[in-house]
Amino acid sequence: MWAGERRALGGSSKTAADLRLTAYIFFLIAAWFICGALGQPFLRALEGVPAVSPIHIMVFLVLGWLFLFLSHYQSRKPRSSGGAGSKAATLSGAALLALALLPGSSRAQENPIQIALIGPTMQLVDDDEDVKGIRLNFIYGVNRDVSGLDLGLINHTRGDMTGVEFGVVNVTDGDLTGWQAGVVNVTQGQFTGLQWAPWMVLSLANFAEAAEGAQIAWAFNRADYMRGFQLSLVNVAEDMYGVQVGLINIIRSKPDLSILPIVNWKFE
Repeated sequence: MWAGERRALGGSSKTAADLRLTAYIFFLIAAWFICGALGQPFLRALEGVPAVSPIHIMVFLVLGWLFLFLSHYQSRKPRSSGGAGSKAATLSGAALLALALLPGSSRAQENPIQIALIGPTMQLVDDDEDVKGIRLNFIYGVNRDVSGLDLGLINHTRGDMTGVEFGVVNVTDGDLTGWQAGVVNVTQGQFTGLQWAPWMVLSLANFAEAAEGAQIAWAFNRADYMRGFQLSLVNVAEDMYGVQVGLINIIRSKPDLSILPIVNWKFE
């Protein structure tokens, strides 16, 4: 029904329909968690299980109301020819809300909060801007430089990242200083810190151009240059100053015994 009505819309009305659908999805997710929270005291199978925090429910409710507000704001605009005008209208509605929340001195300089559903089109802060604070990416979010706390399903930073990333997939195109905690962690520039997700037992795979610190994964670690420690089933470093622990350990720059089981090392 939504798809049929959307085909007949144009310009800002179509964008408003997209935002309204997003709001309903967040309300549906919140309702799902509310049912679980309210039903827990009446289910014997959950007796003795500690009560969970309601913070995630409040987050989904707030996001639902946020996108519903943006949809109503968008629907009040005159229809445009679509394309760039529709995108600009969407971003102007998001920017209006963001400006209302930010202090005047920081509006033009920093973006302390980013909320993304599917970037770069459905996010509050544009993808070519920086975020210094908290970034929340429900499916996929992308920005230039990020400093602070990065939470989401897929976290993408086109520039440099400084801080902590919690996600399923974390990708930084530039340099990263801090902690990448995900199933798959990728840093294409200089990495300084830790790649590891403790709540998932171990990360599946970690990748870094040049790393200083530790890579801990279940299946695979790789770095062009590694200064520190690698722990995984398979560890690969083109050059290294440190120790590898795993089933297969490869340091390609070693003149002798470049491939060793259990433990490999190089300190020169």
